[in-house]
Amino acid sequence: MNTINLLKKIIMPNSLWMSVGMMLAACAAANVRGEFKPLQAILCLLLALVMQLLANFSHRYYDAKYQYGENIDDGLYRRPGGMANVLALTKEGTTAMFIISLTVGLVVLAFAGWWAVGPGLLAYALIFGSNSGPRPLLRTPWGVIVPFIGFGILGVGTMAQIQICYLNPNPWNWWVMAPWVLGGGGMGFLAVNVQLLHNIAHRQTDEDIDKDTFTVNHGVKPTVWFMVINAVLSVLPMLIFAIYLRAVSAWWSVYPPLLGAVGSLIVCALAYRHPERAVSLSRWQIFCYCIVGLFFFIDSFIIGAPDRLQLEIL
Repeated sequence: MNTINLLKKIIMPNSLWMSVGMMLAACAAANVRGEFKPLQAILCLLLALVMQLLANFSHRYYDAKYQYGENIDDGLYRRPGGMANVLALTKEGTTAMFIISLTVGLVVLAFAGWWAVGPGLLAYALIFGSNSGPRPLLRTPWGVIVPFIGFGILGVGTMAQIQICYLNPNPWNWWVMAPWVLGGGGMGFLAVNVQLLHNIAHRQTDEDIDKDTFTVNHGVKPTVWFMVINAVLSVLPMLIFAIYLRAVSAWWSVYPPLLGAVGSLIVCALAYRHPERAVSLSRWQIFCYCIVGLFFFIDSFIIGAPDRLQLEIL
């Protein structure tokens, strides 16, 4: 395996689309309140991509350091230098992404304010806590919490609030925060299904290396039924949002997650019948996640800003 192919396996470029979908959902939540700011959105996207690369590099680095066995099963050592080369490359990548993320984070902090330090520290704790130590969170059935928080409420919420807080005298109230709290929750459920499909695809190798994921612990079919529940739950937060606002245009907010839920349910049905296709199905699930983020963003222009919503309250 040459260096280019090795880096592709480590970086997992297809997974980076999750950051794009997350950013679109965050921009939608900010735009509903008339607070969409392109410069902050671009900086947040850059930070999200770097943080995701940090997570991917650190995942491989700690596997090499603690000899979990996942790198061996994925064939990462089939190149000159073998294990030592992979360990060095992933360590350098982890260090570089950590430094870059801190640099970009400081720039974002200048726009957001000191409150953003808290979510930033939580994101680092989530990345390293889920990948490092004698029993990382991603090696347990509770690993499904990681994408729900990282690509759900924490990711969407922080990116939205950074835009909302800039030059806003009153950014911390439920009226302003409701779109990203509820929208982030819905996106989180869809993100969990990506992780579960990954677990289905690697069930046998995970079992061989004592990686006690949800699928290893409960089996393929219960995992798929869990995915079905997540797909249904992804619609619920935005349904609550529409009912809470009691505004005609707010009902448009139900359609993006409904579309994503239908796509996710189709993926679930295919995963139930053809679990061996879970790798390709995970790409479709990422596509569903991104499409929901995109339609949320488009939909936010239909829902409108607070003044318009107030006029439409029934």
